Amino acid sequence: MSSTRLSTKPCSSEPVRARPVVRVLTPAGQSTQPQRFDITGRASPGATVRLAACTGCSKLDSTRVAAGDSSFTFAAVDWTQPGPANSLRLRVTDAFGFTDSTTVVFTVSANLAPVATITAPAVDTTVLTGAAITFVGTATDQDGPAPTVLWNFGDGRTATTLTPPAVTYATAGTFIVTLRATDSFGAFDV
Repeated sequence: MSSTRLSTKPCSSEPVRARPVVRVLTPAGQSTQPQRFDITGRASPGATVRLAACTGCSKLDSTRVAAGDSSFTFAAVDWTQPGPANSLRLRVTDAFGFTDSTTVVFTVSANLAPVATITAPAVDTTVLTGAAITFVGTATDQDGPAPTVLWNFGDGRTATTLTPPAVTYATAGTFIVTLRATDSFGAFDV
């Protein structure tokens, strides 16, 4: 009769670790984005998400995903190279060193300058010295938030609202009044 000695080990109580996961919500693949936009997504709670590579972006950055949440945002990322085939790669690493990554390809549109328009008074208006005149303007930016404005009344005075207080000119003369709109990238229209 033969015998075999057999030894057993207790089962491990270590939990099975799943790889972390990262997914980009915006920008969507093959989409068109303005030159400044947020990158948002979801990743494994508690992991660190790193903007590992991007063509034409202004910064590489990382953020930690909260333990009780799975969302992340890289806010206001600027892209310096508008055009097609821009890409970004996000890499996530959990506390145990496990990783995942994803790449998104998209198009970045060139920044468009805002448009400034003086709507009142009409061009070549004549007023009497000392009489009040009201200026009204519009300023729009089709690919970004409302632009900042700067009126120049031609005599050294300025204003920064689309409808400034009434203006009076104490001396006779010709005054060139301008309205300048500037967007968040520094593009402007006068």
